[in-house]
Amino acid sequence: KNNVYENQKSQLDSGDIILWYTDGLIECRNPEDQEYGKNNLLQSMIEKTDDSSQEIVKNIVDKAFNFYGDKEIEDDITVVVGKIK
Repeated sequence: KNNVYENQKSQLDSGDIILWYTDGLIECRNPEDQEYGKNNLLQSMIEKTDDSSQEIVKNIVDKAFNFYGDKEIEDDITVVVGKIK
């Protein structure tokens, strides 16, 4: 694969939250063969925006693994949250 990435700049303000994650988080499936998806990911982040970065990550991971149930995880999962002060 030859991926092409463009540089972009964004202004970040106090209170902004940045979420980095690998595709395994949203593409892993539950026993009913449904993907977790971006909507579930964003909802789990929004629920905890007033909490620490660690609590946001914990909520995201807990909700995702609850969704996956006992289905085997087939991809890596990484989640990083940054909060701008």
